[in-house]
Order: sequence, then C-alpha cells, then structure tokens
Amino acid sequence: MYIVGRSGAECETRWLNYEDTLSNKNPWMSEEDKILLLIVEEKGISNWFDISISMSTNRTPFQCLARYQRSLNISMLNREWTEEEDAKLRSAVAAFGESNGWNKSLHPERKGGFTPDEDKRLKVAVLLFGRRWNKIAQFVPSRTQAQCRDRYVNCLDPSLKWGGWTEEEDLALKAAIAKHRYCWSKVSEDVPPRTDSQCRKRWMVLFPDQVPLLQAARKMKKASLISHFVDRVRTSCTLSR
Repeated sequence: MYIVGRSGAECETRWLNYEDTLSNKNPWMSEEDKILLLIVEEKGISNWFDISISMSTNRTPFQCLARYQRSLNISMLNREWTEEEDAKLRSAVAAFGESNGWNKSLHPERKGGFTPDEDKRLKVAVLLFGRRWNKIAQFVPSRTQAQCRDRYVNCLDPSLKWGGWTEEEDLALKAAIAKHRYCWSKVSEDVPPRTDSQCRKRWMVLFPDQVPLLQAARKMKKASLISHFVDRVRTSCTLSR
C-alpha cells in the first residue's frame, strides 16, 4: 500500500500526529502540563518524539509541541499589548491589509546565518510536518518559507552528501548542465543527492572561465529588460496624451 507523491516519512508523520486512533485527543490536564514542563526542562525542545513517548499519556509529538509553545512557554505566552504595539499593528494592517503580508511588517525577515536554536526548531518542524514549508516557517520566527527550505535542503537534510565529487558525478553534472543550462534546481535533480547549491559551486570549480561570461550575459539581459520596459512606458505615455 502506498500514497502517490508522499514519502514514507511523510506518511508516518501524518499518521503519528493526526490519524493514529490511539492518540489522546482529550483536553490537557494540569498534571500533564507539569509532566511536560519537567520533561522539557530535562530534555530540551530538540526531540518532540522522545518527549511525547516520555509523557506516557498517548500524546502525539505535535500535541506536545503545540501545548508547550501555546500554553507553557513563558517566552511566548500572551501578555498585555502596549500602546506602541497597538499603533504599529494598526499602521501595518492599514498598509498591508488583513493578510499574511502585514505580519512581516511586525516580524521582519531575519537575514544572516541560522542560529543553532533555529536549526533545532527547523529539524523538529520537518519531522512534524514533512516538507510543508508554510507550516514549518511558523515555528522558526522571522524566517520565511524560502529560507527554511534552503537551509534544510542545502545544509540539514541527513541524506545530503558532503564528500568530494566522483568522476561519475562530474559527468552527470556536465550532462545535466547541457540539458538544463544554468537552472540549478533542475540540474540537481539529475545529480542526486547533490543540492542545487553544491552543483553551482562545483560548476564554478570545473569551469571557472565560464563564470564571468555567465555573469556578464545576465547583466546584459537585465539591462535589456529594463530598457525595454522603459521604452514601453514612454510609448504608453505618448499615446495617452
């Protein structure tokens, strides 16, 4: 039995967190909260599967994570809003509307490398949700779906290969580039388990003379597109007079 388009890990995660008929769906009891807090204090928040097993109350990993983050994590518990925060929220909603866009104005996208804590959160979220990046990003504050995806796919995925490139891989890379040009996401699909970033960097090593040529070609293409756009705007303005 199988489900097309879903990996074994995704099926297991879905079953454990949502479909398992033996999971405890009753309201949380105060005694459970105490146990959960003690376990988190002892084990940390890096392995919710282990935490759920230690609970011994048939709670799923996701239930434990959600309960802790929403009700027990002191750093995330609700508190009174300040007047300054209210003003920021009103301005943001007025500017961006009642959609996900305004959320970014209050919690701007964070730049720079991931911290160890962010890596832990990301790995736990992937275990819980598979590769559903929209949900995963909710558990890594100030990181976008794209950032979470790139970090996991290019750095944290345990199936990644980090060793030196073999002759066979180099041949596969050259063939993939000939087929897909410089679309690295497609190139990497033909050179598993290498990532798009690894393929691009290996290409730069194998063909250093092509790097400046490609960069120059892309600059010319960008300049051409901008020029074409400006010409169209000018023509439109002339016709509208």
